[in-house]
Amino acid sequence: NICSSAYTTNSSIEKHSINMEVITFALHPNRKLNIAYIRNIVNAPSRSSEINLKDNRFALLDPRRLLHSSDYEQQASPKALINQIGAAANVALLRGKQRKNDNIAPVLDTIVCIAGTSNPNFALRDYGFGISYSGQATNDANDDDDGTTSDAILIGFDCDKGEMEEVIEKLGAIEAVLTFSSVPCSYSDKKKYVQDMIKSYKLTKEEVNAFGLEKSVIMRIATKFIN
Repeated sequence: NICSSAYTTNSSIEKHSINMEVITFALHPNRKLNIAYIRNIVNAPSRSSEINLKDNRFALLDPRRLLHSSDYEQQASPKALINQIGAAANVALLRGKQRKNDNIAPVLDTIVCIAGTSNPNFALRDYGFGISYSGQATNDANDDDDGTTSDAILIGFDCDKGEMEEVIEKLGAIEAVLTFSSVPCSYSDKKKYVQDMIKSYKLTKEEVNAFGLEKSVIMRIATKFIN
């Protein structure tokens, strides 16, 4: 069952000294995904292409478009964020096995799978700071190099702690990596947050009422590429 397997991908999570989470996958025992939430990266769009060009194992996610709580009645919950990323990574690995002989890196396909849209170009643009499947920044992303700072989520496939630290250092974050227990809430209006998530993932109110926001989003991620 692709839905249930995607939802349980975070069954094995470890914490490391640099405050990153490590997700292992029941269906892909030889793969792992490291996740770190970092603050105040200058010119995140251009940084995103720089780290991806390293070896196609690292990418940046825009946390403003991701789950920050399971429901609008709850406080911000990092568990919902981790579950969403884990579900998308699991689907990306499954898609890679099915496609075979392609050059699409699973770290970039994770961004496509996590997005509310199934259009890969829009997904990478809106959820990955303007990255493209080739690992290059889009023209829109290059236009954003104006010195602005952004929070970002660094994801890295099959890498160790030292490699994550090296990438984080290259990103030039102004503030240190946060623990997931102190991830800031990216919305001020909780009701609008739920409405935006429902719209982005094309959910129905009936789905959200029956299963809750987190499970509804993850089920959509797990099934959106099933014909």
